[in-house]
Amino acid sequence: MFSCTTTPPSPLEVEAEFHRLKTTMIENRREADYLAETTIEENTPALSDFRAGDVILIRKISDLSFRLPFQHAVLIVKDPDSKSLQMMEVYSDKPLSMSPLPSPFETGLSRALHLRAKDGGLAEKAATKMVELLKAKTSAGESVVFDEELDYRDHKKLSSFEMIQVAFEIGSDGKFKFTDKMSELELDPRFKTIQEWRDQTQIRLIRQKEAIQNQIEIWTEGLSYRPVKTKKKSRNQPPTPEIQDLLIQVLNENPRPIPYAELISSLEKFRIDDLAVYENRETRPQSRIHLYFRADPEVARLKDRQKTAPKDPRAGTKYPALEN
Repeated sequence: MFSCTTTPPSPLEVEAEFHRLKTTMIENRREADYLAETTIEENTPALSDFRAGDVILIRKISDLSFRLPFQHAVLIVKDPDSKSLQMMEVYSDKPLSMSPLPSPFETGLSRALHLRAKDGGLAEKAATKMVELLKAKTSAGESVVFDEELDYRDHKKLSSFEMIQVAFEIGSDGKFKFTDKMSELELDPRFKTIQEWRDQTQIRLIRQKEAIQNQIEIWTEGLSYRPVKTKKKSRNQPPTPEIQDLLIQVLNENPRPIPYAELISSLEKFRIDDLAVYENRETRPQSRIHLYFRADPEVARLKDRQKTAPKDPRAGTKYPALEN
């Protein structure tokens, strides 16, 4: 669909510009202006704050991908018919499309970062080119669907961040190129921060979920923990709790704010204590997590066999089976 390549700014250039901007923000006390203590819905920006070519990076409050700094990107464009600003987006269940402002900040967001390219002419051209692309596809009865594989080299399908990449690539005739990490756009010296919104009420929950996911991965990979396969449930049997929700309840039993490292240690202490409860037949029914999520002996044995299995004599390459 498109093919454009250039060299992005070097890590040293990005770091130098980031520290310069950070110092400027601190000196000007800008953090007090855009790190609002209210929820995002109560601090919605005015329409006049947006321009064609602006980029909005969004972090949602969800159980999926919550460890990523951002999960979605929006491109602000101008509809040539109505002359109004629109949001251009693409979702897994919705092809590339435009929708009206006033705000991309719907319920369920924890952070939104409003960025603007320092080259205003380029930003406006990028937005215009994407509108032209969408109009052409629509006229031909085609659509640009979401790129489930996140293949940033093939632009027949687009993820939300890939949409931003393509816009600036075709707007610059291939001279403007991003890396493939959405989070790095926040530090790109070719962009400036216009506004940022955070829902401070969600910070605690996000940190808890990050710590829980970290520990679940450790328990799964290192200790062979798996969800317990239950037999057919009776009518009176309570539903199996979601492990993440259960662990959030455990962390919330300590009402004071605690550092991330302490969240990790608290979860591990809870696992060890609860394992002791489960291994005691008399107290087993009181176990809070191991009744539903514990080490699977079969998985552990399989891992042990894999560790002791003789190495393939053809294993000189990553894929020895392909050498035949």
